[in-house]
Amino acid sequence: MTKKVLFFLFFLFLNSVYSETYRVKLKKIQASLFETEKGKKFLLKKDYGKAEKKFTLALKDFKENSMALGFLGIIYLKKREYGKASDFFSKSLQYFPTYKEKYGDFLKKQLKKIEGKIFVYEKQKEFCRIDEGGICDFMCNTAATVELAKRRKEDLATIDLKIEKLRKRKKIIESQLSILGNIKFPIAFRIGYAESLFAQKNYLAAAKQYETAALDYKNVKTFYSKAALCFVFAGNCEKAKYFLKNSPRKDLSVEKEYINHCGNKEKR
Repeated sequence: MTKKVLFFLFFLFLNSVYSETYRVKLKKIQASLFETEKGKKFLLKKDYGKAEKKFTLALKDFKENSMALGFLGIIYLKKREYGKASDFFSKSLQYFPTYKEKYGDFLKKQLKKIEGKIFVYEKQKEFCRIDEGGICDFMCNTAATVELAKRRKEDLATIDLKIEKLRKRKKIIESQLSILGNIKFPIAFRIGYAESLFAQKNYLAAAKQYETAALDYKNVKTFYSKAALCFVFAGNCEKAKYFLKNSPRKDLSVEKEYINHCGNKEKR
C-alpha cells in the first residue's frame, strides 16, 4: 500500500472521528438548551429548587450556557445569597460571546438538517408523480389505477404538509439566527448582577453594570432610580443626577441620599 493511500485512509479516519465528535457536541448543546427551557418554566412558577436542578443539569452538557448561568444568578439573588449570585452573573457575562457562537453553530446545523429533509421530500413528490404516470401507461382507468392514484394524492398531501411544517420551522430558525447576531446580554441578568454587587457594597462595579444596561437598553428606564442611588454611593454625583433626572418615577429616599451625599439641594 502506497504512502498516498495510507495518508488518504488516515485522513478519512480523522474526518469521521471529527464529524462524530462534532455531532455529539451538538447533541449535548441541544440537551442543555432543553433543560434550560424546563428550568425557566419552574422559575416562572417560583419553584426555585426544581429550577436550580434543571439549570445545573444544563451546565453539565454545555458549561458555556450563559442563560443557565444567568438564571442561577437570578435564583441566588432571590435567595439573597449575593456572593453566589454575582459569581453566576459574572460567569454568564464572561461566557455570553461563546454561548452566542455555539448556539449559532447549533442553529445552523439544525437549518442544514431541515433543508436536507425538504430536499428529500421534494424528491419523493417527484417520484410519486413519475410513478403515477408510469402506472397509467399500463393500467389506465382500471380500478387498481384509480386506487393507486388516490393513494398517490394522499401521499403527496402528506408530503406537502411535512414540507410546509419544515419551512415554517426554517423561517423561525433563520429569524433566531438573525436576532442572535445583534442580541445584547439580557437586561435581567445585567441588572441582577448590579443588584448583587450593590448588596455587597461594591458600588463602583455595580455602577458600571447599571451604566452598561442604560447604554444597551436605551428605552428601558425602570432601573434608573436604583442606578442613581448606586452612583450616589459610588461618589459619582454627576451620573447620579443624570439617572435621577431621567428616572420615570420619583423616589424621595433616593433624592434624600443624593442631597445628603452630593450636597445638591436643588429639586429635580
